[in-house]
Amino acid sequence: MWLVGAVLVDQGWLPRIEAIFDLLAGVVPGRMNVVLTATRGLLASLDPLSYRERMNRLAEWARIAPDRARVCTDLREQGLYERHLALVAAMVAGDSDGVVAAMRDPQPSIRGAALTAALRAGLPIGEVTDRPVVERRRIYRALRRRPEPGVADALIGEVRAQFGDDEAAALLPACSAATVRALLPDLEHAMRLERLVRWHSGPLLDRVRERLAAASPVMRQRIWGEAAAGVLRCDPAQALDLLERYAPEESLPGPLDAYGVLAAYDAGHVARLLTARGRAAWLRRTVLPPAVLRRLAVLPTDELVPLARRFHDQSRALAALLDAVAPARRGELYDRALAEVDTTALVPSVEIMEVLPAAVRAREASRVLGLAKIREREAEVRTWSAFLGWPEASATLDGALRSGAADERAHGYTLLVQAARRSRDPQAVAEVVVRLGRLRNEQDPVRAAALTALAKVAPLLTADTAAGLTQVSTDAVDARDASAATTMALSSLAADVLQHHVAVPPLREWALLTIDLVSTGATVPVLRRFDTVLRRGQETMVFHRLNDWIIASIDRGRYGPLFALTHALGKRAWRLPQLQELLHRATGPHTLPSVARTAIGLWLDDPRTRSDRVAEVLAADPTAVTIHEVWTTICTSRTDLLDLVLFRRPRGRFVGGRGDLVRCRAWLTSSRRRWPGCRTDSTCRSRCACSSPGSTSRVSW
Repeated sequence: MWLVGAVLVDQGWLPRIEAIFDLLAGVVPGRMNVVLTATRGLLASLDPLSYRERMNRLAEWARIAPDRARVCTDLREQGLYERHLALVAAMVAGDSDGVVAAMRDPQPSIRGAALTAALRAGLPIGEVTDRPVVERRRIYRALRRRPEPGVADALIGEVRAQFGDDEAAALLPACSAATVRALLPDLEHAMRLERLVRWHSGPLLDRVRERLAAASPVMRQRIWGEAAAGVLRCDPAQALDLLERYAPEESLPGPLDAYGVLAAYDAGHVARLLTARGRAAWLRRTVLPPAVLRRLAVLPTDELVPLARRFHDQSRALAALLDAVAPARRGELYDRALAEVDTTALVPSVEIMEVLPAAVRAREASRVLGLAKIREREAEVRTWSAFLGWPEASATLDGALRSGAADERAHGYTLLVQAARRSRDPQAVAEVVVRLGRLRNEQDPVRAAALTALAKVAPLLTADTAAGLTQVSTDAVDARDASAATTMALSSLAADVLQHHVAVPPLREWALLTIDLVSTGATVPVLRRFDTVLRRGQETMVFHRLNDWIIASIDRGRYGPLFALTHALGKRAWRLPQLQELLHRATGPHTLPSVARTAIGLWLDDPRTRSDRVAEVLAADPTAVTIHEVWTTICTSRTDLLDLVLFRRPRGRFVGGRGDLVRCRAWLTSSRRRWPGCRTDSTCRSRCACSSPGSTSRVSW
């Protein structure tokens, strides 16, 4: 029997057989056959393409095809994938009849997309109240994004009558200003007032002003709790006026982060609101966000003094304010903040001392060292001596480095390095590096403390310190009692040196040597981000300087340095062909699966080349489909590759027991049929993304 069928096909009988079946089914000859043939041709041309190319090809076809309407009619009578194509074609061609027909589709995802398209095109969408709640919410959301006041005004009355205030409040931001003013008093209890800021900030401010003017002080607290987040996002001038008139006397309402915009508009007004007498206790308990402090810092010192005086007993807050101010103004602001305070026995906090100018810091340290309670404790004397000028601090701390107690020596080295850092003098840092040569015969806790402190002075290192650093790092690594804290401090210092001094050959070579010494096959220092500090184009220089180190590590089977540099360069790694080639090599069959997984993820990181590269990855090893980045790309943009991986269960080095999330909304019908979690009809499982655009399914390889 099959032989007879094959002969008939070979002799050209297939079209005649189709015509016979069409006649039996009541199809008019010469008309539906043409449409079916055109439909098959369209689907056949789309099937081999990736999702993006498929949609672009469909859009081109929809604009120029003379038989588009008939083909779309035929597509709407078929499966989910074909009906989705019909809707997209209708949207591209501006076919209102096609969009309206899609609004009656049994599939919720297609029906919802058609509703959104109809609203954007200004087409009638029928009775909203007859639709399920999910579609009504979609309509409200679409109207809020692109308001059609006429449509919303006509709907809101019926929506409120049938579904209550909650749904009416969701629709209110899409209405006209007159409707918002009329209904806001009745619906404000059911809505988030921030939704009105984008389109109706005027009616919102007017309503809040009306409520605050008529309310008692106790009720104003409640009103501000409901409306503050929205008011602070409205016009800064009107928001400041409302705060000036009606804000609670003991605090300021709303999130403090929102006051950054107000401070940018009028920093003086915000400063006066913060320093009101009744808010003093609240301000002491409050941490001002950095965005607010940066904008307040532009004020003259006279206007900042009241705020600084409020913080005189809040060390962290005062230090943050001083840090936001230009260094040249910090000394005066600090002195005036404490002008009304008895400083005879005052001991400033370390946070404040760190942000003070050098002269004021040394003056305060000398004053504190004169206090009897400080002189009685040797550890306190050492601590405060480190805040003096470098010569005095160095001489005072020299005795601690020769102490018989390891704890005192560790403390002394830490304070010495900190004193050199505060001096901002590279010569002082170079002197410290020389003195750290004594660490060769020290105990590891002392060595770890000194190197941890040294890791914070990387910007002040110079080429002359490379020899001393080499001795320090070599001695630390060769020590029999070397600990993880020591190697971590060394790797951190080396990473910072690469970040700040990659163009200085002696320091660069020391950093690479140190990284090589402290690295093992399983651990590689995490390099600091280069892309945030390098100028445009400098990433090429960084890669060329580190290329020999990376190649040498790869030759020994260690890919950690390659991955560390790729992470450190961020998106700039995309523009380095040689680095990308090294990542490509790491994806090959001769590397460990764990190495190849990491390399594939980094090689596919660039979205511009991801679609092409994922095909190459699958061609080399089909089991790479189990890697998250590969599977996600296939499910979303390279759906033409799905048949290659769904045909049989993959077996190979990348197969594991974990599951992965899939999104089959963009899949072809043939791929849906092969995927057991997805069905192509209206009974598609709820777990499948084709039945709900936001949902996902899970596949276990």
